[in-house]
Amino acid sequence: MGDSTFPWLLHDVGLTIVPGFIAVREERAWLANWHGTRAVLRAGHVPSGAVSRARRLDDLAWLHAFLAALAVLGFPSPRPLPAFGGQSWTIAGGRLWELVSFIPGHEVGWAAEPSMEQMQPRVRLSPGGNSLIGGQVVLRH
Repeated sequence: MGDSTFPWLLHDVGLTIVPGFIAVREERAWLANWHGTRAVLRAGHVPSGAVSRARRLDDLAWLHAFLAALAVLGFPSPRPLPAFGGQSWTIAGGRLWELVSFIPGHEVGWAAEPSMEQMQPRVRLSPGGNSLIGGQVVLRH
């Protein structure tokens, strides 16, 4: 794993790495166990510029708030896990770490099933960019 922060981070938040494979596009990821919950631990790049860094952290905070809102509504999406002092993400060792629950299956968008037509009754985007679930506005970025 090559990162001296990694073992310390695992111990500090009570994570264990479990066997399995996580396909990633841009960042490293591991299957993990956090207090009996299967999870995905991701390690990402922290932008060096103040504006880029702030944007990245704002985007991540928005994403995790959106995932939490979906979970409350019963939508089958990863839910943020508050492993890092009550938050689902942290910066340690110059990397951005995040933890979300693991959902077995295939990534939406990488497989033909379910089609977007099948998903439409559950999720759709309004013209203003608000995400709607069952007709309720969830969150707007």
